[in-house]
Amino acid sequence: MLTLLRLQQFLVSQELNAEVANYLSSVFDECGGEGVVNAAKPFLPEGALHALRLLAAQDQKCSATAPTHEPSVRSAKLSSTGEGADADPEPDVAATKVSRLSKMERRHAKAKAKSKNKSEKRESQESLVNARHLEDVAAFGTAETEDGLDAFDSFAVCWGRIGRHRLKNAEASRDITLPCVHLGIVTDQGQKDLVCGSSLKIMRGRRYGLIGRNGCGKTTLLRRIARRQLPGPPALRYGYVAQELVGSDETVLETACMGDAEYKALVHERNRLEKCLEARSSDPELAETFLEVVQRLDEIEQSFGHSGLEGHARLVLLGLQFTAEMLDLPTRALSGGWKMRLALAQALLSRADCLLLDEPTNHLDLAGVLWLQEFLMHKLDPTCMLLMISHDRAFLDTVVTDIVEIRQKQIRQGPGNYSQWAEMREQERSAVSAKLEANEREHERTKEMIQHMRQSACKKGKEGDANKLRQAKQREVQLYGKVSSSGESKTYGRLELADFNGKTVDIKALAAQVLVSEEKMQIKLPEPELLQGALLQLDGASYMREGNRCILSNVKLLLEPRSRVAVVGSNGAGKTTLLRWLEGHQWPENKATRHPKLKVAHVSQHHLECLEEHLDKVCLDWLRKELPAPEPGLQDPSALSNASRDEQLFGYLANFGLGGKLAKQKIGTLSGGQKARLAFAGALWFKPHLLLLDEPTNHLDIETLDSLAAALKVFPGAVVIVSHNQAFLKEVCTELWTIKAGKLARSGRGSEGFGSEFEAYKGKVLRSLAWSDSG
Repeated sequence: MLTLLRLQQFLVSQELNAEVANYLSSVFDECGGEGVVNAAKPFLPEGALHALRLLAAQDQKCSATAPTHEPSVRSAKLSSTGEGADADPEPDVAATKVSRLSKMERRHAKAKAKSKNKSEKRESQESLVNARHLEDVAAFGTAETEDGLDAFDSFAVCWGRIGRHRLKNAEASRDITLPCVHLGIVTDQGQKDLVCGSSLKIMRGRRYGLIGRNGCGKTTLLRRIARRQLPGPPALRYGYVAQELVGSDETVLETACMGDAEYKALVHERNRLEKCLEARSSDPELAETFLEVVQRLDEIEQSFGHSGLEGHARLVLLGLQFTAEMLDLPTRALSGGWKMRLALAQALLSRADCLLLDEPTNHLDLAGVLWLQEFLMHKLDPTCMLLMISHDRAFLDTVVTDIVEIRQKQIRQGPGNYSQWAEMREQERSAVSAKLEANEREHERTKEMIQHMRQSACKKGKEGDANKLRQAKQREVQLYGKVSSSGESKTYGRLELADFNGKTVDIKALAAQVLVSEEKMQIKLPEPELLQGALLQLDGASYMREGNRCILSNVKLLLEPRSRVAVVGSNGAGKTTLLRWLEGHQWPENKATRHPKLKVAHVSQHHLECLEEHLDKVCLDWLRKELPAPEPGLQDPSALSNASRDEQLFGYLANFGLGGKLAKQKIGTLSGGQKARLAFAGALWFKPHLLLLDEPTNHLDIETLDSLAAALKVFPGAVVIVSHNQAFLKEVCTELWTIKAGKLARSGRGSEGFGSEFEAYKGKVLRSLAWSDSG
């Protein structure tokens, strides 16, 4: 028979963490064996789940034979409670004493077991933390979503009878309903709660933007939904960019087609059956199975239209800026960025019921972002659910129909794009602030009224006016609520309650939740020495590669202090080449001017890769290793070196939002955005005059982007940016450089001129993508 002890032993054998084991035990207490089998589906593999079903089946067999003993059990209960007709009063007293004694024993046993469970849990967590290896954590991008946090363990549990009832209904639905999510991770510094007791609902045909600060749990939530490791998600087809693809000899086009899990399994089965038929060609059952597999493959091909899966995959890959020649390349020949694009193509081709994308624009240029924007809006299956992490305001405003935000360990969601959500939040803050001010005014008015009533009552003599005192007491209860002799408030005062959005709420508690201002992260860039005149100037120079192949010809440009330039162009046009040229690579001797004191910092689009081999290092130690030895005779006290005091390095990291405890954390425990800020800090320590930023917005949340934009606007040097983030470019830049066919065209300076020039460029790109509508 399945008992609670036997269930707990089984769960321990499956190496489930304490949170999940306690959850399943509580389900067993309330719902029995059948209930615990249903609740365990997200947590156990199929083999373990089958073993649990057998235990539950034994429990049902035992319970089927239980009625033969039920009368004696019932009669025993009746006699102990005095309900039996022939009950003896003396045994009643003895039974009561025994019952009380056993109750006390049970209490002591329960308290002892609870204490033991706490100590065992603490010991298991300590041993778990000690067993973690930071080098197992992926370094950057969406690779972090699959292996990074899993190397440190994570938990996600739904509690409560109501929650389990909702889960039972949710599993039969085609929508995703998570009634009560508890989400967290366990790192080398212990347990960190990310989401505490929030609900989430994802409905068919809606496109959700998932936003929140770096490290708030967006990626963890996405991964748990994809793996069905939260109680609630139904058995749908999930399309998820989990990690960077491993290179193989398969071509790019073949690999993209394998993004459909069913198609991939059918292809492998067809190949297996073909080999079996070669050996046993006369087997009719084998031939029938082979025919069924081929028919299903044909059905999948037809679902993609007249072009079939391969034709559709070709259009998707070309839209993600793959060239026709690249489609026949083996995937092992691709760089990390191209592999991420290929993983994105697989997700888009997966025929998913629920598509989960973690910052899909990170490895795309502007043309790729605009193509993806059009695809998600017009080519996605209208019944598909899309849940997408993105920090690009323009992209979110165009694509999503709803916003899901993780803030202060709670999930909030509502209809509208990002701008509408931000406006709604601001309106809510204003409304709550107005309610709070009105409540405080009424509070003060009532206090004055009470004081006036007491003073009036005292004028009537020693005992005072009884009516006035009674009215003052009533007003006091209305103001403070009923107060006990110990001074603790027993009930809310009426004035503390207010009507808000049709609900009666404690206005002060609501204000504490809504009006609390999360500490804004500020970035302060190191200020360089001021230089006069042109920093860089080219007057008709050309950039040649090996073999005298001209990449950029007759280039004319001028960079001065305070220049803010955005560089745009199609993939492979030469944007990265231009940045390397400005950095000093193959700088021409003729038709070029370069300030003799110029210092240049180049932050590449793969700036997080420099951290990949240092995940077990503390941020402060990594920065010290990146710094040079002190220069002899240098008098600048603010200059950093590997001999600088810890306090000085702490202050420098704080300029990038990495002060306090973050400076002492291991790099492997940082979120993608925090790693990006650390890479910035390691690249800018020498106070450069010119910043060359290649896709600097990757992995940064919206608040950090705002801080970076504000810092770049007041930076006294020059800035050249290559980025797909439209809102970021519009916020920072005043000049547009467009590269096309080896030529560089410059727009006039000024924020207004930049806006019109940039919109005109976007229009040209969108018109060039018109072919996708016919696909």
